[in-house]
Amino acid sequence: MRNSALQSMMSRIYASQLTQRLVQSVFVLFGVSALIFFIARVIPGDPARLALGPNASPEQVASLREQLNLDEPALTQYFLFLRDLFHGDLGISLYSGRPVVRDILEQLPATVELVLFSAVIMIVAGVVIGAVATRYQNRAADYIIRVLSLAGIVVPSFVWAIVLMLILAFWLDLLPIAGRLSQGMEPPRHITGLYTVDALLTGNIPVFFDAIYHIALPAFALSIASISQESRLMRASLVETMSAPFIETARAYGRTESWIIRKWAMRPALVPALTVVGLDIASKIGNAFLIEAVFAWPGIARYGVEVILFKDLNAIIGTVLVISLAFILINIIVDFLVGLVYPKIRLQGATDV
Repeated sequence: MRNSALQSMMSRIYASQLTQRLVQSVFVLFGVSALIFFIARVIPGDPARLALGPNASPEQVASLREQLNLDEPALTQYFLFLRDLFHGDLGISLYSGRPVVRDILEQLPATVELVLFSAVIMIVAGVVIGAVATRYQNRAADYIIRVLSLAGIVVPSFVWAIVLMLILAFWLDLLPIAGRLSQGMEPPRHITGLYTVDALLTGNIPVFFDAIYHIALPAFALSIASISQESRLMRASLVETMSAPFIETARAYGRTESWIIRKWAMRPALVPALTVVGLDIASKIGNAFLIEAVFAWPGIARYGVEVILFKDLNAIIGTVLVISLAFILINIIVDFLVGLVYPKIRLQGATDV
């Protein structure tokens, strides 16, 4: 009973820690918004002139600058931006001519779906490859895995994308090279914006498989570097765990190495791997623009690069805020998963409060 009460108390403390993280995240977002807002203002070039083109008259440029509050002091512009932000308004995009919120809501699901599929491939492949390398430590399979993992890290993702496209799309003709669906196929009814999820929710199985067919190649290309990093980290963590005293005890009972890895070593070894995976997944949302460009994937990462080149201030700030929010939420989720996978970490964190 005492242990149960203690664990209940520590769980409440852990929940309190997560609440504190959420509150801190609000201040982080304010800091990010201020930083990117003022940095965007000092980038050379006049957004109004870029939006209207070189043939626009000075009067037209001045009118647009007044409409965008660009004639106001920077601090006043920021407070006006915060006022609109509290009302869910990120302004009008000079790049598309539409509300920034609408652009983000249209572009974000495609990147989220791509990153989620990439994350699944990364986690499954990274853990399995890392476990195999540990099982055959310092043997041929281990050496081959380590060399291939190093190659996966040092070669840029867009190079892998082109190589995979040439092999799997052009040479073997197994997978498509562009788009989210085949030509002539209608997207599923919009619910989440994720075609695979929406297709399942609406019972549209042909669209589901076609969406899987199109996302497989870009998701795999996006995950290669992460698989390499995850497998190397998983191997290092497993090798360290396999030398722990409790593993020696398991060996003394005659357990096989494969059984020990699955039942005893995998859980503690996942803790550092999960932490890196969380950061990697969050970074993919912003860093997927090369993959999206190669595969003509209509995501927010490619949109973010385009609005930066166009110096679309409202769209730049909105995109950065969304990516920052993704970083924060994914890190909080990872903290929760680490505590779920290895409760000792959660209880230790609770006792430190």
